[in-house]
Amino acid sequence: MQKRGTVEVWSLTNPKWKCKIEEGPAGISDARFSPDSAHVLITSEFQLRITVWSLFDDSANHAHIKSPKYSGKGLDFRIGGEYMALAERRECKDFISIIFTPTWELVQHFPAHTKNLQDLKWSPDGRYICAWDSSLDFSVCIYDMSGSLVKQYEAYKNALAVKANGVSWSPSGQLLAVGCYDQKVYILNSLTWNPIGEYRHDINPSPQEYPTCCVFREIEYKATHESQNKTRYELEDLPTKINVLKPDYKKPNPKVGVGIVEWSANSQYMCTRNDNMPNTLWIWETGKLSLVSLLIQLNNIKCVAWHPTLPYLAICTGNNKIYTWYVHSTSCVDIPGIPFKVQRLKWNKDGSVLLLMDENTYCCCYVSGLEEIAQDVESEGEESYRE
Repeated sequence: MQKRGTVEVWSLTNPKWKCKIEEGPAGISDARFSPDSAHVLITSEFQLRITVWSLFDDSANHAHIKSPKYSGKGLDFRIGGEYMALAERRECKDFISIIFTPTWELVQHFPAHTKNLQDLKWSPDGRYICAWDSSLDFSVCIYDMSGSLVKQYEAYKNALAVKANGVSWSPSGQLLAVGCYDQKVYILNSLTWNPIGEYRHDINPSPQEYPTCCVFREIEYKATHESQNKTRYELEDLPTKINVLKPDYKKPNPKVGVGIVEWSANSQYMCTRNDNMPNTLWIWETGKLSLVSLLIQLNNIKCVAWHPTLPYLAICTGNNKIYTWYVHSTSCVDIPGIPFKVQRLKWNKDGSVLLLMDENTYCCCYVSGLEEIAQDVESEGEESYRE
């Protein structure tokens, strides 16, 4: 509760246990759990400090981390949660600190090779930290645990560069996708840190360039004994018509460039959304560096979520429907019951439940048929191993 300057923590297993943290005059701009759920990290207003509070050890003195650059980003935990990387701003310069979370002690502190550090992310294998500059300067920097600069990648100059949410590691940690304002995604490999390919978001993708691409377009139809129109997917061939918005470059953060970049759990597929083509989702196959599917929706795509273990994708567009994709197949499912417009969705850890979120309410969705998909994925893996 930002206005009151307090944070409340509740236990799902013990209703009598509760915790209330008051930050006082420092105020609160952001609060989050540590990976072990034993600590709460609270960022004060104006990013003066981060206070680490222990939930289970009253005798432990809470730690203070000074000068975080951001309140809702610029902080990421390494796999296992033992180390935390933090973007800092001191004396008008950007720095990156690595903190040992069992004791919250500083182990590394080094300057960032950026003009205005936008955000940072650990690689899934915990070997590297990726930090990138603001959209005004193209600079993607890769650091190791010691703070040494491994690679500084720059695709072009003197133009809007990397999108704020356009950088994404593949789950294997072998590839790094960089979505940019030039409507392309650059794929870097972790061996040489050089680009191995790029995904373009053309207005008219050609069938010669993407011969195996399947286009699924959502259309409305009148169902029998139904008061409202329903929707379904129709299969089309390339070339096809894609709705394109004209961005206003006079306003900040123009609606152009690749703003959504998400990998499937096995790193085999990647989905992207170009912000000036808001109702089109592009699905790429990593092994072939080629477009495998185009999903053209009636409404703008709000959120996408890959299943945590399967190449199965869930999509929402701000209406009462859920859309799914799996290897050349799609489905469109209405949400029964009360009016519900899905704004966000998220899988639980094992992928058994899909959480659907409206502005003020939420519900849980249990997806059927995932066992068959898991068997298909397992059989495909065995066949590729034999080959």
